Amino acid sequence: MTMDIKQRIRAIYVIVVALGALLSVLIYGFGDDMLRASRKLVRQDLPLLEDIAQLKVEVMEQESLLHEYYASGDRARFVTEQEVNGLEYEQVYARLVRSFGQAPELERVQGYYARARDIAAELDATLTREPVDDDHAQALLAHLSGIVRSLNTELDTLMQ
Repeated sequence: MTMDIKQRIRAIYVIVVALGALLSVLIYGFGDDMLRASRKLVRQDLPLLEDIAQLKVEVMEQESLLHEYYASGDRARFVTEQEVNGLEYEQVYARLVRSFGQAPELERVQGYYARARDIAAELDATLTREPVDDDHAQALLAHLSGIVRSLNTELDTLMQ
């Protein structure tokens, strides 16, 4: 009887040690999977999200710049800022194209941005013409807001 209890205790001890070893192997395996997933997140996904967010900022700055130009009439600042904003946009857009390829969402983003640039040119022409057609300028800014919303929606789709 005493021997029987000792064997049972040893068997339980062996089972506990085996389960502990199995748990250690599983933790190691899952930890390695988590490490790979976090590396992908840090090296690939976060930079993409950062680029998408930066593109959104560039577009919002473009919209803000047009509103400021309408309010202040400072064409020199508008031209300078628009050129800088356009270059920054193109750099970020090129990085996204390298990452996503020619995704339909990116093509739509580029189309919306081209329309925003056309509106900027038309607004510039409207504000430099005498007399200034305020109604047309306001209509252009309202149209621009819709385009920016659509562009941001496409960028949100890329984030998913």
